[in-house]
Amino acid sequence: MPRHYATEAGQAFAKGGDRGRHITPERLALLHRCKEEEWPIQEIIRTYGISYHTVMRYMPDYPRATAQQGELSALARKFNALCRKHGLEA
Repeated sequence: MPRHYATEAGQAFAKGGDRGRHITPERLALLHRCKEEEWPIQEIIRTYGISYHTVMRYMPDYPRATAQQGELSALARKFNALCRKHGLEA
């Protein structure tokens, strides 16, 4: 069963249509807009089919996750696991 991709860009990525090409000015403008709106890199990858390396190549100053954000994510995962273990709503 073929995998479903929600966006046109994701479908092109699945077919290999975007591989080996330079990013278009429209896509670069899209990256800048995502940066202004503080999108996480993983969300850009999932939504638009732009790879992590492409984002970093064209926008090396794109904010990466900090150690503090990683610690907060780990604490949230532990909290959710404890809630599930004890049958509580998070």
